[in-house]
Amino acid sequence: NMTDVQMILDFIKACEKLKTTPRAASQLSDGTRESVAEHSWRVALMAECFLDYFPDVDRERVIKMCLIHDLAEMITGDESAKYQTDPEAKHREELEAITEVFSSLPEKLSKEFLEIFEEYNACETPTSLFVKAMDKAETVTEQNQAVNPPDFDYEFNLGYGKNFFEKDETLQQLRSLIDADTRRRILERITK
Repeated sequence: NMTDVQMILDFIKACEKLKTTPRAASQLSDGTRESVAEHSWRVALMAECFLDYFPDVDRERVIKMCLIHDLAEMITGDESAKYQTDPEAKHREELEAITEVFSSLPEKLSKEFLEIFEEYNACETPTSLFVKAMDKAETVTEQNQAVNPPDFDYEFNLGYGKNFFEKDETLQQLRSLIDADTRRRILERITK
C-alpha cells in the first residue's frame, strides 16, 4: 500500500546519513575518509563472494545483516574498537538508536530488521558469526589498503577479531592472508 511505500522511501532517505558518517579509524587508498556505508557495502560484497564456502549460513539473511549491521552508527557515530571501554554501553546505545531508525519502517520489516540486528550482536548463530568475520576482515583489509598516519597501530589489527576466524579453515586462510598484508604494512613502516 502507498503508506508502506512512503515509509520505506522515508527510511531510505534517512539512511543517506550513513554515507556521510565517517569510520573512526579507516581511510581509503586515496587518503579520503571512509564512510560507514562504504564499509557496509564491501562487507556485503565480501560475504557474497565467500557464501558458497559456508553452506550452513542463511544466504539471504547474511546480506541483510551486512547491510544493516552498522545502521545505528548514523545516529551514534562510529567508535574505533581500539578505544572501546564499555562494549555493553555501546550495545545499549546502538540498540536504542537502531530501534528509533527501524521504527519508521512498516511494522513487519521493522521487526525483521531488529531481529537481524540483535542476532548479529548476540553473535551465536553460524550466520552472525560469518558476518562478524566478514566485518572484521573488511575492516583490516581496508586499513591495510589505506593511506594511514605514520603511527597507525597495525599491531592491534593482528589480534583484532581473530576469534571469529578460528573455527573454519576457509576463514583461517582468509585471516592468514590479511595478517600477511598487515605484517607487510608493519615492515614498510619500519624500513622507511
